[in-house]
Amino acid sequence: MPGIIKRIKLHQGGGNYEDFISLLNDDLREAIDELAAAAHQKSASSEDDLTISIVQWLKARSWTASHETCTNGHVDITVIMQKYKWLGEAKKDNSYAHIWKGFQQLMTRYSPGFNFSARARETYTETHGILIYCQRSRNSGDFLRKWKEKLISECEGHSFHSCDSHSIDGLELQTTHRHPNSDEIVKIIHFAVPLYFQPQDR
Repeated sequence: MPGIIKRIKLHQGGGNYEDFISLLNDDLREAIDELAAAAHQKSASSEDDLTISIVQWLKARSWTASHETCTNGHVDITVIMQKYKWLGEAKKDNSYAHIWKGFQQLMTRYSPGFNFSARARETYTETHGILIYCQRSRNSGDFLRKWKEKLISECEGHSFHSCDSHSIDGLELQTTHRHPNSDEIVKIIHFAVPLYFQPQDR
């Protein structure tokens, strides 16, 4: 289904959860492209400033998006469409421990692991996201690969140890986990946002 038709259908109350996630991820990728194209201005920006830029981009695409909305805590990005909700946690590449903390917040604090009202109509795998602002890392792809290994290692010692699958496509990592409260499978898409800027032409 062409993107414009899918967008209209969703905003009119049609479509399904997979349409919601597919279109939202497409718009997130565009927002990330815009940030990366302005790395010369964004390489030292704060987490909040970068996240607000993404929220503003999503709002311009007619999403009901917000920053620091409370869902068992202050979530960096919340996107709502009808009965569907997507949660996003944003972290700088300060350290893998810093990103791991964000992952724990998303999985054990913000995400309930289930949506009764939406699941009454259809069956789907709840999907959320982590945005990793790569300002220190010259090679965002390499950072993401190392983060994948760190994540798998850390998950082994926690209640959501079942990192059932993991795959990297470019600067995106997809992982699935069993939610510690609902026992449902949750998919997390980790987006590496390339913002390192140290040109070598001078």
